Amino acid sequence: MYTLGAYMLRETNIELPFSRMATSLAYVAIPVCVGLLINRFLPKLAEVLRKFQRVFIPIFILFLLTMGWYLSD
Repeated sequence: MYTLGAYMLRETNIELPFSRMATSLAYVAIPVCVGLLINRFLPKLAEVLRKFQRVFIPIFILFLLTMGWYLSD
């Protein structure tokens, strides 16, 4: 089957950054797996972490917004 993409990119050599994609996937997947394991096997610790999270996340978001505003000037 003939596609326009094959026609336009006939002489170009596109390399996909598989190692960078795998690293990015690991940066997301590993903390999620750790969180699921803590939630499954250590429910008391998970409850303590949820309480900490309720306080920490709004402070962290405020910090990111403040620093982003400050550094953009």
